[in-house]
Amino acid sequence: MIKNKKMSRLILMSAVVASFVSGDVLAQEASANAVPTLVITNKPLPTILRQGSENVFSGVESVDTVRVQKPKAVDDEVVNEGLDTPLFEFDRSPIDTQASQKVQELQKEYSRLEGALGQIKETIRNYQNDGRAQAAKYYASVAAIQTQLQAGTTPGNPRLVERLNVAQDNLEGLSNSIANFNSVAVQIADVSSVASFLMQSIQATYGLTGAVKEDHERLADLEDNLSGVITNIERLLNITNEEITRASGYLAAERRNLRTLSLAVANGDIYGANLSNRLYTQTGAAMFPVSTTPGPNAERPASTQPLVVIRFNDPNTNYEQALYTAVSEAQDKYPGARFELVAVDPGTGNAAKRAIESAKSKRNAERVLRSMVQMGVDANAIAMSNASREDARAGEVHVLLR
Repeated sequence: MIKNKKMSRLILMSAVVASFVSGDVLAQEASANAVPTLVITNKPLPTILRQGSENVFSGVESVDTVRVQKPKAVDDEVVNEGLDTPLFEFDRSPIDTQASQKVQELQKEYSRLEGALGQIKETIRNYQNDGRAQAAKYYASVAAIQTQLQAGTTPGNPRLVERLNVAQDNLEGLSNSIANFNSVAVQIADVSSVASFLMQSIQATYGLTGAVKEDHERLADLEDNLSGVITNIERLLNITNEEITRASGYLAAERRNLRTLSLAVANGDIYGANLSNRLYTQTGAAMFPVSTTPGPNAERPASTQPLVVIRFNDPNTNYEQALYTAVSEAQDKYPGARFELVAVDPGTGNAAKRAIESAKSKRNAERVLRSMVQMGVDANAIAMSNASREDARAGEVHVLLR
């Protein structure tokens, strides 16, 4: 009995020891495989923990950089991208608003403005072509007359007179061209007023309530197009004004030249350009002087020595060429010169004869005056007087420089 009890105690103690041993072994195995979550110690980190931290990402080769993209604008294409059935669609159908009706009216006004501007452009082009054609015909007639005069011809040659009439008609055609361009300038001014009013209307339409985005886009396009039209209007107005100014100056100069040419045809002799045209050229050059110090010949001569002495021994005395040359040289040397015509009659004979000779001399002086005016000398720059000389055998006209 006693032995059985001892045996039982021995077996029980063995079981207890075995359980403690097995529990210690299991605890060691568990502690070998487990990774503690929190350890507070002043000792170095255990090997198991270091191995566990190194093996956390053991199966990961690399980590990609994450890039954040800016989201796209909200649109029906973006919202419905990748969907078989769109979630929703933006309504882009046109809407009949007060602003859209006003835009349609403005577009019609703009179309009419463009049409009027196109007609003006075509009119200007036609007038320019007509002016060039008239100028070419005029110069052809003048060149033919001057060529014949240079070769020599009879006074009052009817063929030259006919060509002179043709040249005058061509010159009048240029005068009509100026009137045409004046009318075009008035039309351009009217179109410019319409364009300015239309621009103001477009800018005012932006303030209308109830407009949609498409209305403002159409207004912006219309405003840009109208700005280009206004620029074209200003350019056409400048072209028209230049044509009028150039044609007016050209016409005035050629009319003076034609008067001198008619005098040359009547006398069968050749002269140069009209003297007044040469004077205007010199005055224009004098606006930009090279030196402010006057030359030795800048002052007017103080002597009363005549430039030309014309003796009328014959009623058909040909004096125009010599007169033209003398007056031309005087104006070249003294721009803006003034002249005096002195009718000189013989101071011999009785009173009746002296009166007759004085009247003849005055008529001759008036003839010289007309010739000088036809040559281009200003009539206000010519003074007339009369004198008697006993040594004069016939009537004379002295041309003096004053």
